[in-house]
Formats: sequence, C-alpha cells, structure tokens
Amino acid sequence: MLRDGIKESLLVAHRQNTLKFTVEGYDRELRPDQKLGAAFLCLQQRAILASPIGVGKTLEATAAVKKLYNLGRIKSFLVVAPLSTLDQWKEEMDRAQLDVAVLSGSLRERQLMIGISRGRCVVTLASLNTDLKVHLESWKYDCLVLDESIIIRNYKTTSWKTIRKISEKMKYVFFISGQPFENNLTEIYSQVEACAPNTIGVTQLF
Repeated sequence: MLRDGIKESLLVAHRQNTLKFTVEGYDRELRPDQKLGAAFLCLQQRAILASPIGVGKTLEATAAVKKLYNLGRIKSFLVVAPLSTLDQWKEEMDRAQLDVAVLSGSLRERQLMIGISRGRCVVTLASLNTDLKVHLESWKYDCLVLDESIIIRNYKTTSWKTIRKISEKMKYVFFISGQPFENNLTEIYSQVEACAPNTIGVTQLF
C-alpha cells in the first residue's frame, strides 16, 4: 500500500528537520511528528495512521483534509467516528474553517441533513450502516476518514462491508487507530482491504 519512496522521503525530511508542511486556515500549531503524519496521509492517499492514544491523530487527519481542501484536491468528505468523539471532530473541523454537518437524531432527521450538508459530514458507523444508500445517492464524496478503524477488524460484518463499499468510491481514504489489532493479523487484513480494496488479495494469502 506504500507508494514508492514516500515513507522514506518523509522520514528523512523529518529527521533533518526540513519537512515543510503548512495548513492555511487551521487554528492549530502542529508538532513536527504531527506534520509528518498529516503529510504522509496527503501523499499516500490511502493510508492507515496507527499511533498511540494522545499523539493527536484527529489533528493530523483534520490537517490532511484541510490541506487537500485548500489545494482543491477534495471538495467533500465523510468522517466516520465513534459517538463519543463526534463533538471533538466538529470542534477540529470548526478550527479548520470547514463547515460540517454532524448527523444525529432520527433516521428522517439524519437523511434530511445529508441533503443540505454540502457533502461535508461527520457520522457514526451505526448511522452510516443505515443511511449508506442515501449518502451514495446524495453526494460523490472525495475523502473518507474512519476514526478507530479497529471497529471493522472483522471482514465478515455489515460494518466492514459498508466501509469497503464507500471506500471504493473515494480518492482519499484515511483510517486512524490507536490499536490497529487486538487478537490476530486477520484484523489488519480487514482494515487494509477496506482502506485500499484489492491491494493484498484474499485473506488466505495474507
């Protein structure tokens, strides 16, 4: 899934303190390691950012989305996150001057909000499972961000199938996780296959 030379080039620039990554319009001062993560996401296009809790993965992903938005690479995006973090995502997107719709409430309320969201939405995976058809019919999203991608560690679940289906249609896909697997490597396979479909083949070959 790594594009040739990207990881190595970024690491060299990071070590030499020559990595230049600025995000106009984002009210955050990123640390060097956070700039590295955000730059990696932008350049890689489809990537899993696995870092310990507290490193600032939400900031890195927001910075990457804002950078791509500023460059005109994306116009619409979908953030899928745990219910407990929706407010945090809304706060970060506000600080990045990205007006987003946090989709909550009843099924009818969510689906009405999708239509007026301008294609910039923050949702839970549970609501996405229910509303997937409406999302796909309403917007051609450019970027998907999945927070805590460990939630789709089982490729046999409805949630995994939902994420993989919508991922296939994206130009950019960013998964972030503080714990990319808990039990076995099949959990890694599930996330990689959903993030970058058809990259590593069937699970028996993984």
